[in-house]
Amino acid sequence: MIQEQDLLDEIQSFSPLAPSLLHLAEVIASDDYTIAEVEQIVRVDTALTIDTLRYANSVENVGRSRVATVQDAIVRLGGERLFRYLYARWLVGIADKPLRSYGLDANYFWVHGITVAMAYEALAKARDIDSYLAFTSGLLHDIGKITLNNLAEKFKISMEIELNSNDFALMNMEKEIFGINHRQMGVTLMKKWGFPDELIALANDDIMLDLAHEVTDALSYFESGVDISDFSPEVQKIAQEVSEKRVGLLEVFGIT
Repeated sequence: MIQEQDLLDEIQSFSPLAPSLLHLAEVIASDDYTIAEVEQIVRVDTALTIDTLRYANSVENVGRSRVATVQDAIVRLGGERLFRYLYARWLVGIADKPLRSYGLDANYFWVHGITVAMAYEALAKARDIDSYLAFTSGLLHDIGKITLNNLAEKFKISMEIELNSNDFALMNMEKEIFGINHRQMGVTLMKKWGFPDELIALANDDIMLDLAHEVTDALSYFESGVDISDFSPEVQKIAQEVSEKRVGLLEVFGIT
């Protein structure tokens, strides 16, 4: 049986989100940020500087002259694209191995996270929700699964997840095994990292999650050439937008 201290130890050992990324989200979320403000955050963080320059000179920007400064990179990319990339890069970094207890390979986990994040972002625009807050919420909605997977592997626990089991059935099973489900674990992690309460609430909003998962289903059908007219017009539109928008980002990480 998993003890409370085991949970606390795993939470403590989990790779934290860099404070500079949190600060970047706050700045980008404002309507009047400047290139200089973004540059100030990025250039004092070596990892962010390297990732920013790498992205500005990546395959997504092939055919353009190379940039050598953070300022030029930000001008080329714009705050919105840079924000998406740096948060996606962070998720890729922590989801660097398969989540075997959930039957998920690493690529599937973070591609799903990015897709839900983009769906959240699009859904937010029609609901008077801050789009950057929404993107981050969507990206982190399953983050608790990484911690629970680590515990399951550490203590050799078989979760025996049924194919196509819904999220609520999964959370009930997690609760029985760990005393906490992946959403609750995600809340704990996000609070530890200092995310605002409204972001945490949005990451666990059942209505938004259901809509976002409809988008991911429609997207899967759309990219397989299957008709998606049975989905609502909003879901169809967003699925097609996300399909187009995520291509360049996935290519940067070697997913085609």
